[in-house]
Amino acid sequence: MEYIAHNMNSFQDRMLTLARWGVIGLLFSISFSKALFNISSTLMIAGWLLSGDFPHKLSLMRRSPVTAASIGLFLIIAISTLYSEADLQRMLISVQAYSKLLFIPIIVSLIDTPQWRYRCWNGFAAGMIVTLAHAYADIWFDMPWTRTYQTDLNGDTGVFQHHIAQTVVMAFFAAFCLHRARRSQLTGYRVLWIALSTLAALSITHLSIARTGQVALMVALLTLLMVSVPRRWVLPSLGGFVLVALLLGLSSSSLQSRFQQAYEEVTQFQFKNDYSSVGARLQMWNISLGLIREKPLLGHGAGSYTPLVEKAFADEHMCSIGCAQPHNQFLLFGVETGLLGVLAFCALLASVLVAWLQMPDRNPLLPVYVVILGLTCLSDSGLLIRAQAYFFIPVLGLLASGPICTEETVA
Repeated sequence: MEYIAHNMNSFQDRMLTLARWGVIGLLFSISFSKALFNISSTLMIAGWLLSGDFPHKLSLMRRSPVTAASIGLFLIIAISTLYSEADLQRMLISVQAYSKLLFIPIIVSLIDTPQWRYRCWNGFAAGMIVTLAHAYADIWFDMPWTRTYQTDLNGDTGVFQHHIAQTVVMAFFAAFCLHRARRSQLTGYRVLWIALSTLAALSITHLSIARTGQVALMVALLTLLMVSVPRRWVLPSLGGFVLVALLLGLSSSSLQSRFQQAYEEVTQFQFKNDYSSVGARLQMWNISLGLIREKPLLGHGAGSYTPLVEKAFADEHMCSIGCAQPHNQFLLFGVETGLLGVLAFCALLASVLVAWLQMPDRNPLLPVYVVILGLTCLSDSGLLIRAQAYFFIPVLGLLASGPICTEETVA
C-alpha cells in the first residue's frame, strides 16, 4: 500500500509540474502562437485535473476575490443560454469563448510559489520579446510567417495577431518592464528592462496604427506612475510624463494622423453609410443600446448579439463590420446578459482592485491591468475576441496569484 501511495504522489507531483509548465506555455504564446496557446491550455487543464489535491487548490482559489468574480461572470453567461435567442451553434461559440474565464482560478491554484511566478513572468516576457523583435525586424525584412508579410503601416500592423491586440499587450508589457526595472537592485537588469520598455512603447507609437493601443500605453504608464511614485514626487513625475508624451506625439506621424482621423470621423459623422472606424462604432453602439432597452435585466442570452443585429443592419458592408461584435464589451454583455452581466463584469474589474488592496506589497500592475482592460473593452470586446482574451485572461490569473518576483527575490 505504501508503494502504491508513493507512486500516486509521485504521479500527482509530475502532473502538477506539467500543469505549471502549461501555464508558462500560455503566457509565452500570448501574442504570437494560437496553436501553442491551445496545446499549453490542454496540458494545463489535464495536469490540473490529474494532480489532485483539490482541497488545497480550493483554499488557494478562495484567497483571491478575482477567482469568485471570474467564475460568477462565466456562470451568468452559461445560464443565459437557457433563454438565449441564438441558435445552438452561436450559443456554444459564445460559451466556449468565455469559458477561458475559468483559466483564472486554475492558474491561481497552480502558481502558488515565488519561483513559479518568476518563471511564468519570464515566460510572458520571453514571448513579448519574440513579438517585439519581429515588429522591428519587419521594418527591413519580409517574413513569410507573419501577418505583415508584404504589407506596410497603412494596413494591419500586428506581426502575429491583429494590431489592436498586439498593441494592447505591448502597452502592458511596457509598464511591466518599468516595474521590473524599478524593483530590480542590479544595474544591468535595470538597463535591460528600461530598454525593453522603451522599445515596446515606440513599437506602439511609431510602428502601429492602433489608437486603442496608443491610448492604452499612455493611460497604463500614467497609472503606473500614480500608484508607484511617492507623493512628494507626483507633480515632478507628472511633468516628466507630459513631456515624454508630447515628444512621442510630435515625433510620431502615425499617432498624429490616426487621432486627426478620429477627430474628423466624429465631426463628420453621418448615421447612415458611415463605415469609418469611429462612425461604424457609433452605429453599433446605438443599435446595442436599443437591444438592451428591450430586455434590460437579463438580456437576450449568450450568442444572441449577431442574429439580432443582422436584422437591424440592412447594409451588408456595415454588417461585415459590426455583426460579429459591437466593439464594446460592456454593451455586448448588456445585450446578451443584461444589467446582471454588466454588473458581474464590473465586479470582476473591481475584484482586481480589491486584490491589489489586499496585497501586503501592492503590485501596481493590477491597477494598470484594470485600466487597460476597461479602456480596451470600451472600444472592443476584449474578453470575446480570441487574440485579446489570450492576453487578458491568463495574465489576470497570474496577477491574482501573488506579487511579481525579481531576480533577487528568487535567488
